[in-house]
Amino acid sequence: VRQLSDMAKSSGTYLDPALVKRIEVVRGPNSSLYGSGGLGGVVDFRTADAADFLPPGETNGLSLWGNIASGDHSTGSGLTWFGKTGKTDALLSVIMRKRGNIYQSDGERAPNKEKPAALFAKGSVGITDSNKAGASLRLYRNNTTEPGNPTQTHGDSGLRDRKTVQNDVQFWYQYAPVDNSLINVKSTLYLSDITIKTNGHNKTAEWRNNRTSGVNVVNRSHTLIFPGAHQLSYGAEYYRQQQKPEGSATLYPEGNIDFTSLYFQDEMTMKSYPVNIIVGSRYDRYKSFNPRAGELKAERLSPRAAISVSPTDWLMMYGSISSAFRAPTMAEMYRDDVHFYRKGKPNYWVPNLNLKPENNITREIGAGIQLDGLLTDNDRLQLKGGYFGTDARNYIATRVDMKRMRSYSYNVSRARIWGWDMQGNYQSDYVDWVLSYNRTESMDASSREWLGSGNPDTLISDISIPVGHRGVYAGWRAELSASATHVKKGDSYQAGYAIHSFSLSYKPVSVKGFEASVTLDNAFNKLAMNGKGVPLSGRTVSLYTRYQW
Repeated sequence: VRQLSDMAKSSGTYLDPALVKRIEVVRGPNSSLYGSGGLGGVVDFRTADAADFLPPGETNGLSLWGNIASGDHSTGSGLTWFGKTGKTDALLSVIMRKRGNIYQSDGERAPNKEKPAALFAKGSVGITDSNKAGASLRLYRNNTTEPGNPTQTHGDSGLRDRKTVQNDVQFWYQYAPVDNSLINVKSTLYLSDITIKTNGHNKTAEWRNNRTSGVNVVNRSHTLIFPGAHQLSYGAEYYRQQQKPEGSATLYPEGNIDFTSLYFQDEMTMKSYPVNIIVGSRYDRYKSFNPRAGELKAERLSPRAAISVSPTDWLMMYGSISSAFRAPTMAEMYRDDVHFYRKGKPNYWVPNLNLKPENNITREIGAGIQLDGLLTDNDRLQLKGGYFGTDARNYIATRVDMKRMRSYSYNVSRARIWGWDMQGNYQSDYVDWVLSYNRTESMDASSREWLGSGNPDTLISDISIPVGHRGVYAGWRAELSASATHVKKGDSYQAGYAIHSFSLSYKPVSVKGFEASVTLDNAFNKLAMNGKGVPLSGRTVSLYTRYQW
């Protein structure tokens, strides 16, 4: 179900981590199948089925969990039922949470009060050997008292009583004849409806409804055509996003967006050489309408190509080039509400009806290795690293003018975004160590000014060590960040930081289905600010336990 993410600082999107089976992150325009939204990329969440919870031979079960944390005085609990038969699979989950004021690393407590609750249900049935259908339902409710601008670190942005109601529903049907590798068609209908009502002490009420509805049809074919095996994916998607505001919610202008897409991708594995080649293309047609400004139309064909070569069984090298476009959102073009207050004076959003669609080309190159039996007979080392660079035309950026007290979106005629990503993982019977590094820079290629949307050198280390042989593990997480100095003109530099967190987890072999953990986040209570100057969480102790039977 596509989500409307352009909702400033009060999105209603929610998904419980306990139900996430797989997350696929595609950077920038490197996806012909999903559509990229230009530089934004795609985060695709796949939820678990009953079969993912049940051990072999079992047909149903229950899972109960609970957690508490000191940093935000939060409590949470959840109950999940799952069951399956030969041709059916069903899951039902109910979650209740409660959160209070958030303790920050600068010693302040950010005002917050919320009581989220969620229900998630999904199921599937095999009608015949070739036909399968399913549906899912996700309900989310949250009543909060929080600042109107949660990212404002000083002063009072005004507390708001906010109520969020989100309903998502999805239906799908799949036809895959067992004797025909050319046909595997899946059709999906989806609807996401979010209503947010906000009341402030000195402000009229805001009310807005965001609805996304769409259909996606894709067929996947497997065939052998010289010079190798092909996995073909091709299909079409249409979806509409509608937004209706009332009261003082002019930050979220009325309007709708229609997206129509056709896409094709061929993933080929060569028969005689250790080479994989991916070629694809996506055609997107965009149309937005606002009662005050009329229509905006844009369309573009976005090709993509990638290659990976494995000259040995432990080395892989890859490269790709891809293009995409992003049309401006309704908020970027039309919003005209107060952005924030400074010393009692408002900074207003200024509409920009002349925004142009953003076009970009991304190039990426990298390599990875995997070594087994390096130090012991049962260990594995995996390393992967890459460099990416993006050239963008009419890059859509945001400027906050403190002198004139106004904010607006604008086009950067030529922008350059580049960076490095590296990941490493060492697994053995004695230790599990995961390392990741990222650095991203963004610059106006004409003026040579930093755009401020990058990420300074950041290194994250996760180490887990078994303590004895009774299911106890000790963990240490370190997050190290360099100073953020390549910031947008007028923004403040942010100092680097080092945050250390420790954990103990217990998963006894003798008690099947039970696990518990205690975590100390930001153990030394170090001051840490992200690149936008927002303080991260302070020292927090959290407890978690789960039992499945």
